[in-house]
Amino acid sequence: MPSRQHPTHLSLTVLAVLAATLSGCGGGSGEAPPQSAGSVVTAAAPVVTITNDVSAEVATGAITFSFTFNRDVGTSFTAEDVTVTGGSKGAFSRVSGTQATLVVTPTANETGTVQLSVPAGAVTDAVGTPNAATTASKAFNTVVRTALVNFQETPAPTLVGFGGAEDATVVTDPTDGSNKVARIVKGASAELWAGTTVAVCPKDAVARIPFSAQLTKLSARVWSPAAGIPVRMKVENAADGTQSVETEATVTVASGWQTLTFDFSKQVPGTAALNPALTYDKVSVFFNFGTPGSSTGARTYFLDDLSFVGSSFTPACPATGGGGGGVNTITMDESPAPTFTGFGGAEDASIANDPAGGTNKVARVVKSASAELWAGTTFSTLPGDKIAPIAFSASDKTITVRVWSPVANVPVRLKVENAANGAQSVETEATVTAANTWQTLSFNFANAAPGTAPLNLTYTYDRASIFFNFGTPGASTGARTYFFEEVKYPKAGGGAAANKTIDFEGTAPTLAGFGGAEDASVVTDPANAANKVARIVKSASSEVWAGTTVSTGAGNTIERIAFANGSTTITARVWSPAAGIPVRMKVENAADGSKSVETEATVTTASGWQTLSFDFSKQAAGTAALDLAATYNRLSVFFNFGTGGAATGARTYFLDDIVYPIAGGTDGGASGPVLFASGYRAGGKTAQGGDWGYFSGDFANYKDTFTGGGFADSTPPVPDDAQYFFIAVTTSAPTAQTGNPPSSGGYLGMYVTHPGLKLNGQTQLAVNLGMDANFFKQAGNKAIDVFVVGATEYDNGSGGKCKVTLKGNVTPTTDAMITYTVNLASMALVQPCNGGGFNSGVSTVAQALAQPIGAVNTQFTFPNVNTTVNSGTAGAPIYATGITRGKTEFR
Repeated sequence: MPSRQHPTHLSLTVLAVLAATLSGCGGGSGEAPPQSAGSVVTAAAPVVTITNDVSAEVATGAITFSFTFNRDVGTSFTAEDVTVTGGSKGAFSRVSGTQATLVVTPTANETGTVQLSVPAGAVTDAVGTPNAATTASKAFNTVVRTALVNFQETPAPTLVGFGGAEDATVVTDPTDGSNKVARIVKGASAELWAGTTVAVCPKDAVARIPFSAQLTKLSARVWSPAAGIPVRMKVENAADGTQSVETEATVTVASGWQTLTFDFSKQVPGTAALNPALTYDKVSVFFNFGTPGSSTGARTYFLDDLSFVGSSFTPACPATGGGGGGVNTITMDESPAPTFTGFGGAEDASIANDPAGGTNKVARVVKSASAELWAGTTFSTLPGDKIAPIAFSASDKTITVRVWSPVANVPVRLKVENAANGAQSVETEATVTAANTWQTLSFNFANAAPGTAPLNLTYTYDRASIFFNFGTPGASTGARTYFFEEVKYPKAGGGAAANKTIDFEGTAPTLAGFGGAEDASVVTDPANAANKVARIVKSASSEVWAGTTVSTGAGNTIERIAFANGSTTITARVWSPAAGIPVRMKVENAADGSKSVETEATVTTASGWQTLSFDFSKQAAGTAALDLAATYNRLSVFFNFGTGGAATGARTYFLDDIVYPIAGGTDGGASGPVLFASGYRAGGKTAQGGDWGYFSGDFANYKDTFTGGGFADSTPPVPDDAQYFFIAVTTSAPTAQTGNPPSSGGYLGMYVTHPGLKLNGQTQLAVNLGMDANFFKQAGNKAIDVFVVGATEYDNGSGGKCKVTLKGNVTPTTDAMITYTVNLASMALVQPCNGGGFNSGVSTVAQALAQPIGAVNTQFTFPNVNTTVNSGTAGAPIYATGITRGKTEFR
């Protein structure tokens, strides 16, 4: 009787049986002996263990799952063998026959659970034994919230109570001594509508809330002594309370914190509906709305973390007009990236991916286990470990920084100093109150850290350093990793915001019609009942020159128009019953009508609003040229100029939002940025009076071309900072250099123009770009050419035209929309227009930059345009590639 084999001898048994079988088939003299039942061993099934790399209970970004098999499954396990719900599969990596990883991105902007399963029989081991089924899961929360008010701000938010809720203050959280919240007492005699306005900006406002058709929610943490009560929230225009919307949510937890979500697409019955085209920048909260204090007695409520749900943006207080400074922001997404100089044990500092997930770039600082208590990091965007000078003032002494710390309750010190004289410095601190999450800290330099010098407004502060857990050495905590981004500090100059808008809201402007346009008045917008506009009737007997003077001051005047080099445009929204008609605008000196200038723009949309740009550097034929030294303080508009009412009959036109430069200019200060192109319109215009569009050439063929964007005149309109346009092309480009210019292979580009921008100390060009993911299928050749083109066109007298041109480049690093910067001094002068009959007189980069700038073009050339995979292989696919462009500015 054969002996029973031990399971560990299975491989030997199988080999013996196989050898005997082969010999029996090869003509040997004997038959293979029968296999004894005692030699058969049932193989164990492969079992996979699934783990993930997120230690927190809830994931907030991408999750890397690891698969570990108890036996080798070779290459039989692939990403297709994993079923995923609640997220999408990403990169799959087979480490070995027993190990693999899969990145899963949870569903965006939701809470839920990622579920993974490997079904039975999906994989096999070396002898064909199938696996047993295995599942795993991970909770996630990817809801994006941007804090409008978190009550940690310095100075503290303003709370304006009314109707019996006047007792409202910022206090310590009753459940967390390190947190600040709003405490609101609704008194025993309170009205049923008693509430509180929460503000961090002038005029009881907050940052403008970027509602859209898809993003309609705010959230807030609340604490109530009773459950089952309604909390109403109202948002409105701080400048016009008639523009408002209200909604409610219900408290379900008594004497405990919970987060309520307020969906403004579901307005309270009897209140106005949400209109994303309007401005909402004021927020009020009403606890137990509809019930007076006499029914409940006095009650105390708490409020925290008022946030916008669905997108990440940088809140900013509404512009208040008139020159002034503004804010410089170091985002960490700049190209080239900021420089980090660590010291005292924080030398490991670099740009890294956001620990919360996504494509955002942030600064990563490791304070080592041997770090000094004063270990820190200097961050800089300019040579010499410098930043642009910080414009502290009597009313603005604060810098804010977003930080991420692995632990709460650690102090963060911020030090600013004179890069040329370190004795001129000031330091202050703020405290992290939340672990493993982002929060914005405010550093008020009016409150210098004990033992350090006080703020001196006469000093120049142009170097900044950050110290995490200041005062505690690494030996006490072990190595820790911190992150920071969005350093915001006061900037000098900044006249780019110095525009005046006549919007026909509030105190109505005066309308003085003449020549048959006397019927002019302020009325309700025909397309938006919440808006006010000017209505102008050009009668059937009107003259060809019939028009209307618009004024906001005495004597039919407006605030003086501050025309300057690079700032010669006025924009206005118009509504006309017919397209193709000219609209003339005239500006003049109210005391001397002989000093005037006129220009025109053409309506291209019938019975709909559009924004027209009036460039006064291009005066109408037969009228005086613009004189930058003259005073222009009167403005008139002429619809269908040159055509009398007898030819058309009576027609009604509408006018709104006349925007013009006022004192302070739009050229920017020595360190202030100035917008070159933004506010893109679907008609190919920019808010600055320029044009945008595409160009290409020298391609063998085009298969498909796609263009579009998110524009100011979209429905709903897109906020200025979020506007963009794009082009994507599927093509085969030539491999040989062709074309002149650009003396290269196929090229694809995007241009934006300006009437002529004069720089005033700006040293960098900043362009917001996004790339089609297919762009990165190439191994190299990813540079994007950037051209700065002069506004002046030179003529060589023989029919040749030339514009001075500078060339630089950027290297895209992600398909996300980020801002790339180019140092202007490092650009090459590729077209000086000085010689061969041209006489620009330009021979240096500095001379080129001293001229008005008329265009900024972004262009990629072969092989960057063509993303053919496996080039040269028959039947290889060709992928569309493209580029998206946003805001362009000089800094």
